Amino acid sequence: MKKLSIFLVMFALALIIVSCGEKSKDKKGSDKSKAKSSASQMGLKAPKDAPNKEAASKNDEGVSHLVQRQWETAAGFFKEAVEANADFAEAHFNLALCLHKMGKHGEASKHFKIAKELASGSSMIVDNKILKDHVN
Repeated sequence: MKKLSIFLVMFALALIIVSCGEKSKDKKGSDKSKAKSSASQMGLKAPKDAPNKEAASKNDEGVSHLVQRQWETAAGFFKEAVEANADFAEAHFNLALCLHKMGKHGEASKHFKIAKELASGSSMIVDNKILKDHVN
């Protein structure tokens, strides 16, 4: 009986610790869950009317990895999307974001420039701060 009581107390404490740790803060005191959601908003899904469905599918798969901060995996999908449709602004933009996160700023700048040229004035692309930092 005593062992069962100790187990139940330990289990309850573990649940409390886990639930309190869900909104952990980083060293600067900012909420990690908010940081993750803002990172997920950076990736751009393919337009619903995208003419190349293969490219759109690869792009959207890449966005799902971008949300999880799996930069290299996401970049691979975005590269495939660009190969399937070289005029796909969102895929170039997303690839550039991944390259930026991976510290490959020269390559990122190249794809940011292409994305900006193809963006047709899309504010989600042309007004992006990271893009502006890479492209004059």
